[in-house]
Amino acid sequence: MATYSPDYVIERLERAVRTLVVDFDDPRTRLNHAIVHLIGLLPSDFPPHLQAMRAEIASKLERLSGREGHITYDNIRKMRKVAVSEVCELILDLYLELLAYRANSSGHRPG
Repeated sequence: MATYSPDYVIERLERAVRTLVVDFDDPRTRLNHAIVHLIGLLPSDFPPHLQAMRAEIASKLERLSGREGHITYDNIRKMRKVAVSEVCELILDLYLELLAYRANSSGHRPG
């Protein structure tokens, strides 16, 4: 069961994407700042076909030994650059897919 409205989830994802794009820090720090906007958004807050994508983001951020199940800057700092890029791309893809879903399900057009 969704905790938040679709518009709120989209707003949070948009903030995360903007942080990834416009922050002046290195990619790991930008990712760390972006995930602040995703904390609290569970897979169940997304349409069924996007829940696995949200869970994959969490899984990639929580998988390092010693901190499994928790997203910490230490986890992100230890990630390889390619893994950081993959997570950033997943966040962007999730945002775009959610916008498309909203547009298709309600006749609402982005932009």
